[in-house]
Order: sequence, then C-alpha cells, then structure tokens
Amino acid sequence: MGDELILKSTIYLIKKFDAEARFTILSSNPEQTKRYTDESSLYWSGVNFKTLKETNLLFNILKEIKDTDYIIIGGGGIIQDVNSVFTIPRYLLISFLGNILYTPTIYFSLGVGPINSQKLRYFTNIISNQADFISVRDEYSKKYLEKIGVHTNIEVISDPSLFTSEYFPIDESKQDKKRMKLGVSIRDFKIDYQTKLEIMKSLQWISNKFNINIFLIPMNKKSDSILCHDVSNNIQNCTVCDNYQNPSELIDIYKRMDYIVSMRLHGLIVATSYKIPCIGLVYDKKVDNFMKQIDLHDFTLSLSDLNMECLCNKFTKLVEEKEKVKNKMNENVNELKSKTEGYIKRILQ
Repeated sequence: MGDELILKSTIYLIKKFDAEARFTILSSNPEQTKRYTDESSLYWSGVNFKTLKETNLLFNILKEIKDTDYIIIGGGGIIQDVNSVFTIPRYLLISFLGNILYTPTIYFSLGVGPINSQKLRYFTNIISNQADFISVRDEYSKKYLEKIGVHTNIEVISDPSLFTSEYFPIDESKQDKKRMKLGVSIRDFKIDYQTKLEIMKSLQWISNKFNINIFLIPMNKKSDSILCHDVSNNIQNCTVCDNYQNPSELIDIYKRMDYIVSMRLHGLIVATSYKIPCIGLVYDKKVDNFMKQIDLHDFTLSLSDLNMECLCNKFTKLVEEKEKVKNKMNENVNELKSKTEGYIKRILQ
C-alpha cells in the first residue's frame, strides 16, 4: 500500500500545480493501476523474458517516452539492490531511454541505498548524472548518491505521501471517541519468536494500562496478515483490519487511530500526515531516517533492542507528551511540504 500511496500522492501534487497534467504509468498490473488512478497505464516489470519477447511492448514504451514532457522516476526506496539486483535496472532503464530520446527526467523523492553491487553503483552513477532533476526523501539518500559520484544537484524533499491528508481529509462525523485506538503495522521481516513475544506482551500491557483498543493494520495483506492474526489471537481487545479493498479504505482505518506504532515506513508517514502521534519500530534505515526528519527520533525503537519495558516506556512517554508531539509534527510537516511544493513549482516552469 505504501507504493500505491506514493503514486496517488505524486499525481495529486503534480495536478495541484498543473490541473491539466496527464500521466501514463508503467505498472506490473496496468488494469488495477487504471482503476485506482483514472490515468493511462502500460505494462512494465523490468527487463525479463516477457519484455524481451514482446517487442511491441518496448516499442509502446519508447513511443510514450518520446511523446511525453517529463519522465518521473520515483518515489520510494527503489535505488537499492537489497531486495533484488533487478530493482535498479527496472527503473533506471527508463531514465536511460529518456536520455537517448532527449526527454527530461525527474528523480522524485527517492530513497537510495544500500547498493552492494559495484556494477550497479557504477550503473546508477552513469545514469543518474544524466538526470535533469534529482530529489530524495532524506539526507541519507542524498549523501549516498554523492558518495557514489552523482554530481547533479540533489534536493531533499518530503515523501509525497505526507500530503495524504489533503486529498483524504478527516470526516469528523465518523470519528468514534468512545475508547482510544492504537493502530499497529508490523511485518514478518527480522521478527523472530522472541521479538514477536515482546510485541504481544507490550500491546497487552498498553491495552490494559490505557484502556485502549488495538488494531493491527497489515499494509501488505499477503505478507503481513499472517503475523497480524497470530499476534491478535494471543492478546485481548485486538482486531486485525485486513478487509480493506483499496488505499482509500486503508487510510480510513488509519484516520480513526489516536496513536500509531509501525514498522512500515508509510504507516508512520500517514500518521504524520494526520498528526497522529507515532512510534517507529526500526527494521530498516529508512524508518530511522524519516523519524529524524520530523524530529521524533526519541520515539524510535530498533527491533534488536525491542523488549516489553522499552516499548511500554516509549508509549507511555508518547501519551504524556501527546500535544507536544503533535505540535512538533505540525511544524516539521509544514516545512517539508512547503519545500516539496517549491521544488515542484520549479521543475514545472
């Protein structure tokens, strides 16, 4: 769902400054993408047997690149080879084709690194130095690109999903304030049995101590739901919210929460967009980077350090400093959003 929110937010932001803008989105599921965005979509999943076999597919993409005003590469953590060595070529090949066809290329709010392969670092360097505009979503990504030799001007802006509350506003009439609600987004990655046990004990303690209902929100229904149901079955006052059908229904769940605890980066970004006090469970550098960006690093907890005492203490502090945290969120979000809007205005001139 994080990827879908990035896409929706990017379209929203561009159209905020150019209402007539039209998009063709490269997607591994074009029909689903068309339904979600009301924009054109072409199949693209990177260089593989299918794309090499279907020459008309590549021809259609080349034609689209030639006819378009801009190519946007982004956002999200796509300049890395941790998940797959094919991730970087999938995206940067489009930038390379844009260079050949003289179509301006925008790297938009990218997350970068790590890149373990020396060949992929070199490939990223060569292609990225041909980009017309580069923006990243945190200082770490900027420094990483500079470290591997990218000398194009790099700007740090916000993740576009920080604008979610603008196009999915809160409907106060739907807010149920009978009992406090804690939304929790966890994923089955780097969570061993002991860590899962500590999370369950912590959530049960929090529920009892603060008279709060727990809602487990899987952002990837396929991979996260099994873990969420396992946790839910072992604690009281806990519900798994995996019956949503699209990103707007997912956001409706988040908007009803009073607090958020999340491993998922976009769980934290959505919480921040709605000024919902949150705690970040750090399994990846990007989570830590974001919480530093909004000056809430005190409310992060590394998975390697996670235990009941630490998480419960963090949450107690979050409740005690709720208004202070919301004010800090508001201040930092407004600054980041202003910087992002200024960047978009410049590149669309």
